[in-house]
Amino acid sequence: MKRINTLFLLCTLFAITISCKKEFKYKYQDKPQLIECPGVDKALIHEALYSFQEDIANYYADGDARPGSNRFYINGLAQFVYIGMMGEADYVNIASEHTVAVLELLEKEPDLFDRAGQYSNLHHSGEFVSCLFENFYDEDLQKQFVTFNKANYVNPKQLAGPLRSQVHKVFTDQHLAMYISLEAFYQKMLDIDLSDVSD
Repeated sequence: MKRINTLFLLCTLFAITISCKKEFKYKYQDKPQLIECPGVDKALIHEALYSFQEDIANYYADGDARPGSNRFYINGLAQFVYIGMMGEADYVNIASEHTVAVLELLEKEPDLFDRAGQYSNLHHSGEFVSCLFENFYDEDLQKQFVTFNKANYVNPKQLAGPLRSQVHKVFTDQHLAMYISLEAFYQKMLDIDLSDVSD
């Protein structure tokens, strides 16, 4: 009888745990999904890009830019790129609850992060990130990143200055925007306590 009661209790606790677990809801699937790189879940990676753009635009909003406008997003990215690549952004206050949920799912992608990396947690030689580098629209930037990647020397801090000076290119190059979101935002948050994040 005790065994049956214990088994019943365990099954009940398991059912409660499963029912309490929040189901992830996509918010940005109506936006264009322009990146066709293999190695990660396409819907999730695009959700990550748009959630990142929304968070930094909201955080750096200057009052003159109408939310949702190009200027709104350009302003956010322009102010974020350098300090983000340096790892000095205010991630806890920038990230929304939705972004934290996205990060939890991104961490489960086997080809995206490498905790043993020398300069970054992003898996630069992985299939997805390598594909991003190879598809940057700017040929000089593409060659630079591919060369750094082959030499195993993609260092976000070294790239902060060049990316800040070329931030205007991000708005026409989704591959570059995706790289910045992963390198300067998501991978930086892997080692931060995000339990206080709220919308």
